[in-house]
Order: sequence, then structure tokens, then C-alpha cells
Amino acid sequence: MIGGVIAIALGTLFGASPCDSILSGRVVDSLSGKALAGSRVDAGESVAPVRTDREGRFRIEGLCPGPLRVQAVRTGYALRETQVRAGEPGLITIELVSMEIREGEELRVEAAHLKASDTRSVVSLEG
Repeated sequence: MIGGVIAIALGTLFGASPCDSILSGRVVDSLSGKALAGSRVDAGESVAPVRTDREGRFRIEGLCPGPLRVQAVRTGYALRETQVRAGEPGLITIELVSMEIREGEELRVEAAHLKASDTRSVVSLEG
């Protein structure tokens, strides 16, 4: 506890930036622009993820100034990752792409080709 207070005091004395930046914005559907309530927005390990409100708005506090990797996701939508700078004024808008597949639409799935040796498993029975 005392060590943390000393570190904050020393950081302030030597001009270190406090982690008091705020990131605000909205999460919307990429096609309709409709607000996506209940989306999860994550700005890294130093702060807890948040959920958007009914208007798709979010606010994350306690960020250190500088570059941030922000991720947003919601059920039925693809994860979206974007780079922003914490501490800069303004709101960001994160557009999520729906993963809904409609009847008659083509779905293409790709995967790495496996060699036969990649699919073997070794089982050892000791008794």
C-alpha cells in the first residue's frame, strides 16, 4: 500500500502521466447504423470491460494516455478490434458486422490442410 502511494507520488513529481483518461463511444451495426445494446467493449488488461447501454454507448475510465487496442463484440456479430489513442478528445464509433446467415446465402469455410501425421494421437496405458 505504502509502496503504491510512493510510486504515484514519484510519478507525479517526475511528470509521469496519470492514468485518468476516458474513452467514450458507441457500438453500432455496420449496415443499419442501429445501436447495439449489450455489446462488450474491452480496452485491455488494466481496466474492466464494459457493456453498452440501450443507445450503444460506452465509457471506460482510468486509462493511461497513449495507444490502445479496443475490442468490441456482441452475440451474432463478429469481433471487431480497432486502435485508438486514449486521452484524445472525441467519441469513437465501432461498427460490428453481423454474422447472420440467411437462407440461400453462400457460406464459405476455410481451414489449414492437415497432414495425416497431424491427426494421429498417442495413447499410453500404464497398468
